[in-house]
Amino acid sequence: MKVYFRLTDSGGGANVLINGIADALKREGHECYLDYLPRWVDILPPAGRFFTNAWPEADIVHGDVFTGFYPEKKPFVFTFHHVVHDTTLTYRTYAQRFYYRLLKSYEQRALNNASAVVCPSEYTRREVARVFGSQNSRLIYNGIETDFFKPAPTARKKYSISPKKTVLLFTGNLIRRKGCDLLPEIMHTLGPDYLLLLTCGMRGTRPLPIENCLNLGSVPGAQLPEIYNLCDMLLFPTRLEGFGLSVAEGMACARPVVSTKCSALPELVDDGATGLLCTTDNVEEFAKKIRWLRKHPEERAAMGAAARQRIVEHFSLQRMTNSYLALYKELLDT
Repeated sequence: MKVYFRLTDSGGGANVLINGIADALKREGHECYLDYLPRWVDILPPAGRFFTNAWPEADIVHGDVFTGFYPEKKPFVFTFHHVVHDTTLTYRTYAQRFYYRLLKSYEQRALNNASAVVCPSEYTRREVARVFGSQNSRLIYNGIETDFFKPAPTARKKYSISPKKTVLLFTGNLIRRKGCDLLPEIMHTLGPDYLLLLTCGMRGTRPLPIENCLNLGSVPGAQLPEIYNLCDMLLFPTRLEGFGLSVAEGMACARPVVSTKCSALPELVDDGATGLLCTTDNVEEFAKKIRWLRKHPEERAAMGAAARQRIVEHFSLQRMTNSYLALYKELLDT
């Protein structure tokens, strides 16, 4: 099978997902071609047509909202990574509100042009149905390469981290949707016995004003397992996730997560068993549950082991790839 992946170069979870699928398909003998469009195509999808080198030999085209703007002559699989029109989110500036109205029209067009629509969580499926009235989307959970993201010994001395510190990790783009504005207040509430490791997916992002923080900047993908294994737990006070890729990666490294009980996170995190979920925007609750994990190292280790097992059993890269491959074959047989 020959699969043509076309997407914008966002540097986020969507790119990680598609690269993972392509690599897995190649290992099974399928041909894949990845075509990355400039990031600014997110703002003006029609222009993306001029930057796309269509692969005439492809059997299937697989892309995102911005590359689904025009209909395809071949079956087009549209992965709807997350719906940002949740009524609980508020966008502060006129420019943001204008962009998301524009984005909604792009998403509707991609839905209309798709041969199949895939969502990475039941939450995203419900949002697609609520916002767009589309009832035909399919659920394929995102997958993690569990032979790459796995528990491993790490040397905190390399990063000059005191063994007395309880180390938290936030990894992802520093945007309000992911709750990055809550991190300074959470860390201030916790105090100097805690250290936050901070990575950012977007280059050039300004560091947050946090004293008890080690800002690692943009970390190469090959280094991420080491960073996950440096921490005692993952801190992720997000407000909306279509899936929660960084949470799943941390869980695969046997790290419990303290995150938000919202959007897709309850599907990924078994509250009380693989991590602890908090009320959205509740800084005190986040701090309380982080302190509990610090005081109960045996329970923390058990949660980490259970988190790893949950990812291996339900959210592996191979499981996701097999599901997409079955979908591709189904479309080609119709």
